[in-house]
Amino acid sequence: MDIQYVARWVNGDGTEEFTHPDLPLTEVSITREIGVGRLTATVPPEFLAQVDHKGRRLITEWATAIYVYDTGDLFDAFLISDVTDEGDTASIDCVGWLGFLSGFPYRGTFSARDIHAEDAINEIVNSLDEWPGADVGLSTAFYGAFPDIGNPAPGDLPEIPTLPDKPPAFTEAQPKRPEYDYDDKARYNRLMRAYEKDRKAWRERRDAAREIEMDYQGQVRDRENAQDKYEWTLDRAAYRLNWWTTHDLLRELQSVLGDIDAQVKVAHTEYSDGSIEHRLEFFSEKHTRVTAVDLVEGENVIERVDITAGTDKHAKSVVVLGAGEGKGMLRSTYHYEAGGDEGLQRVQTHIDKGLGSQYRVSRLADRLVRRRRHWKGYGTVTVIDTDKPGSGNGFDVGDEIMYRTTDRDGFDHEAWVLVTRIVMKPAEELLEIDIEPIEEVATS
Repeated sequence: MDIQYVARWVNGDGTEEFTHPDLPLTEVSITREIGVGRLTATVPPEFLAQVDHKGRRLITEWATAIYVYDTGDLFDAFLISDVTDEGDTASIDCVGWLGFLSGFPYRGTFSARDIHAEDAINEIVNSLDEWPGADVGLSTAFYGAFPDIGNPAPGDLPEIPTLPDKPPAFTEAQPKRPEYDYDDKARYNRLMRAYEKDRKAWRERRDAAREIEMDYQGQVRDRENAQDKYEWTLDRAAYRLNWWTTHDLLRELQSVLGDIDAQVKVAHTEYSDGSIEHRLEFFSEKHTRVTAVDLVEGENVIERVDITAGTDKHAKSVVVLGAGEGKGMLRSTYHYEAGGDEGLQRVQTHIDKGLGSQYRVSRLADRLVRRRRHWKGYGTVTVIDTDKPGSGNGFDVGDEIMYRTTDRDGFDHEAWVLVTRIVMKPAEELLEIDIEPIEEVATS
């Protein structure tokens, strides 16, 4: 490895200034991963007093960016977040570009039903523009199909009853009472009997019409109540950002990615004019499959990885508890078959008070229990630095590569795996790569 640590001053208006060609960093650990990323290193204490061409300290928290080049190719970039000076030693801790979102609250209010996940993510990222000096040049790109969010869970929406035709108004006139006939009382009595009979029938028809009208009005009210509940359910499920609950943009972004089973990495592209684009690349099920690179135990993989099975504690059921207290806690359970040929039941309980919606609770439960016991899990592989990884070079986090190894019983395993983290250790000229399976493992 031929590593160079270039320093730039980030102005907060989308521009940067070159300040140093190669910082004297030692004991460096560089982590490029799906997510934030990190760089830690030590620096000569006296170097902390060095200034750039404008008199600014070269090493300044939340101003100095470090660009890591491997043999002239850009591997990753980081922002210094913490400097520790202990007199005879000094160290720096840096976060990837995504980590800049951490700690920023949302300043306004936003609410949308049935919103594209891409629009919600852009709203989060672009809200940095509301803060002066917070433009670090972030852009977004999306790969794959993303679901809409801000929708109720299946079965939550009430059914709106169909309203029957409005019954006709009862307009029949009441029978008229006959006038008294002093000359023919017998005739009058006959007319009165007929009148009483007609009036009784008329009243029955009137009362029946009233019953029909009352029943219709009751159905109207039921439908209006169902519509109100329907709208309330939609409004309750709407995706929201606001200043009184959204206190950390990074956490909110990570929650949205969890909701939609998506991931993000930061890609840095350097152009011929010296400008650098910092692009948040969001991807769902669609990854780049790299066929030019294989990880093979005994060849470029020099440290054996443990192969483990299934979910935590071999759980076939997962109970997730979210926000709320007592009976009011949000709760969801997902499980696979247990008993008989499937083996005994095991349950894992996961509590996260940051889960503020039933949708997020349910999604997490599903995600935690998804991998069955016959899936194989991997940890970290140690690789000889034969292929340059990183932003735009060789293979990168978020790529699929072939992994070949043997298990403890001597069976050969091969599977396409997802690269989730690359840790570069320049002093040892080694890479530590975290991988996870993306499909069933072939056994021979």
